[in-house]
Amino acid sequence: MRPALTLRSILLSAAWFTATANAATLTVGGSGCQFPTVQKALDHAALSAASDEIRVANTLAYTQQALTKSDPYDVSVTGGYANCNIATSPTGSTVLDGSGRNASVLTVTNGSIQLANLVITGGAPLSGRGGGVQVRGSAQLTTFSNVRITANRAGEGGGLAIVGSPNRTLSFHAQNLVVDHNYSSVAGGGFWATYAQAVKQSAGMRVAYNETGGDGGGAWLGPNAVMHLWSSKYPSGFVDNLAKGNGGGVAVVRGASLAIFHAGGPAQPTEISRNSAERGGGVYLFTDIPAVASLQAHGMIGADNSALAEGGFASIHMIGDSGGLRIGEVHVDASTFFGGSPCDQPLECNVFRGNAAIARDGTPQPGALVAIRNDGKAAVGFARFWNVTARENFGHDLAHAWSDAPSGYAEEVEFRDSLVVRNIAEKHLVETEGDAALHVFGSTFARNETGAATLQADDASSSVYMYGSIFDDDAALMDRVPPSPSMFALMARNPGATDGMSLIFRDDPLFEDADHDDFRLRPSSPALDRMWDLPPANGVDRAGNPRTVDLPWVPDFDTPRDLGCFELQ
Repeated sequence: MRPALTLRSILLSAAWFTATANAATLTVGGSGCQFPTVQKALDHAALSAASDEIRVANTLAYTQQALTKSDPYDVSVTGGYANCNIATSPTGSTVLDGSGRNASVLTVTNGSIQLANLVITGGAPLSGRGGGVQVRGSAQLTTFSNVRITANRAGEGGGLAIVGSPNRTLSFHAQNLVVDHNYSSVAGGGFWATYAQAVKQSAGMRVAYNETGGDGGGAWLGPNAVMHLWSSKYPSGFVDNLAKGNGGGVAVVRGASLAIFHAGGPAQPTEISRNSAERGGGVYLFTDIPAVASLQAHGMIGADNSALAEGGFASIHMIGDSGGLRIGEVHVDASTFFGGSPCDQPLECNVFRGNAAIARDGTPQPGALVAIRNDGKAAVGFARFWNVTARENFGHDLAHAWSDAPSGYAEEVEFRDSLVVRNIAEKHLVETEGDAALHVFGSTFARNETGAATLQADDASSSVYMYGSIFDDDAALMDRVPPSPSMFALMARNPGATDGMSLIFRDDPLFEDADHDDFRLRPSSPALDRMWDLPPANGVDRAGNPRTVDLPWVPDFDTPRDLGCFELQ
């Protein structure tokens, strides 16, 4: 006998029929909900091109999850509801638990999906990608809002993997996304991406406490993976991650790029801090194909990262004997050239503190802040630190650049309008070898402890170009002068081998209170209005104040710009 229709089944059927024509609100949970599982709701949403909303109530435990979305339509999945009453609002998060299944908790292969108020955990495709979430195929835009991806495992991308292809770049957007305590055996402990494009204004993405057996403890960004990360009221960045290979915080590989911006207002600076790896405790940039791997940032903190071999904060490694250039770049600046807004407190942004390059046996290694290694004439690495503070870092040296063949590109290590203080180096503070270059403009070096001269450029280095700077360390500025240097308007406490050069003079800069970290110049400082040549393009000093301020009581030596990183106002 055919069963009689109940009032409830009639109402549910009517709701489902309406959903096929118009966007519907679908509810998932126990009693009073339309669907008993998230997958059934996803399957129903796939029947219509309408942008359905799936509301997941905390009236069931969602375990053994291996969800899939393969339809070309748009859908949202929002958790945190107490029940399936349409009039209610979410008050927390809903847990989607893979319970250790050999699958991603959610796999998206088509269309767009918005995920909100969810905790995604327990996925374990041990030889696959994306333990928590995997996005691939013909997926369009994946959006995360108030989502935590935690305690998942995979071969690549322990928490999240976005797997594009040369023929299709996939897009994602994050607002308060936390990726933490995930593990990968190969690469990308928390996050793995290739041919992926982060939609601008992604903010509040925190990748923390992840681990990998390979490269990219927090994240591995591969070919054509572009990630924009903005500061936010929520903590943002890569912190407390571990790579047994390279790139404790993030590995940026073969054409990938990471761009960090300050959003203005009271937002917290984005951090790359407390990560560790073999090379590049915070960031590892690498390419052996004609491509650019880059980190461009303003308004960030890089603190307490550590590397066992080289590059406490950053390691740049390029390989290429012929063909197109392989370029690796770290460029940190206070300006808004890359986007975003100036920091409200400039001295609290772009700070690199407590990074270390030190082996397990305690031996200091190259580049507490940055190490550049270029193998071949088609390989070149740049490290530009503009309007930054580098302090209390420890290693064989603070910055080390090495190149084994002329590339035709001169700039390797550059400090501009920067404060470099209280670092500890076993040997020189900054050293360049081979076809490497050293540029220092408008910067202040003081209270650093070194085992040799502050700067060292070997005979093969392609250029040494320095002006408008103060060197107030006890160590000699240089213990030998490299061939064909361009050095002028430099004040040095101990000029060393540069003593007697007409445009390098010995004097006390008269800081306000160096013992208490105030390295501004006093009104009586001999460094005022002492710039010899036209100033660099930067328009602000380390504190964000205007450069080239003409002081009426000081005769200009040549221009009204002061030496060092602070301009007396």
